Amino acid sequence: MALIPLQIPPGIYRNGTDLQQASRWRDSNLIRWVDNTMKPVGGWKKRSVTAADNKIRGLITWVTNSDVRYIAAGTYANLYAYNAAGTRYDITPTGFTSGREDANAYTGYGAGAYGYDEYGVGRQDITTIDAATTWSLDTWGEYLVACSSDDGKIYEWQTDTAVIAAVLSNAPTNNIGIVVTD
Repeated sequence: MALIPLQIPPGIYRNGTDLQQASRWRDSNLIRWVDNTMKPVGGWKKRSVTAADNKIRGLITWVTNSDVRYIAAGTYANLYAYNAAGTRYDITPTGFTSGREDANAYTGYGAGAYGYDEYGVGRQDITTIDAATTWSLDTWGEYLVACSSDDGKIYEWQTDTAVIAAVLSNAPTNNIGIVVTD
């Protein structure tokens, strides 16, 4: 069987219809173009030998004004910071209220709204879910700001590895997340 050379231009093209995108790459995963040739991304690099104690439910990376790189990771019970060397720092604030490691689902009697059906009748079509604890993480300048969906407080960490995160003064309470904009 003879091989037919394909001349597919580099890059992903997703504009227009399928017919307009003919003879072009439409989708990709874990690849990049180097010198107009498709190459694999090249794998992952382990950043730390110290893993988080629980499932990570929020993650952010950033670089400080003095060019120090950090990764912040939140679990249901802790907030961690990792430096570029992979050293883990537990920056969990004092008084932090742990949340749920995993989601919980409830069905049947007691799961729906009161008075929705006859008294004592189990409902199979109603499910109530308590979501697992997640973190909203962002930066304010070079500082980390964080909010756990269950704890509701907004915390700030000023990138000093000897000091843990602290409640942001004058911030509202009972929050479920944060958004930082320009």
